[in-house]
Amino acid sequence: MIDFKESVFKIINEIKKHKNHVLIDVEALAKQAGSLRTANMVLLGAALPYLGLPKEYIEQGVKDLFASKGEDIINLNLKALNIVNK
Repeated sequence: MIDFKESVFKIINEIKKHKNHVLIDVEALAKQAGSLRTANMVLLGAALPYLGLPKEYIEQGVKDLFASKGEDIINLNLKALNIVNK
């Protein structure tokens, strides 16, 4: 049987061997933002500084994508998007 906890620790230790690494507890940050369902936005927000895209473009894309869901969902996703890089 696979020991997933041990496997995760092995993976984390391998990642830490690389000079430029970032480990993010996306689930915890998504919960902090208000919903576990926003984990993808947390991850996108964390990657944003490395993508070379203007933050405003991504924020507008989030607004457009979730426009039909209402202002609360838009704001929830924007909060998640920005939770890492405040």
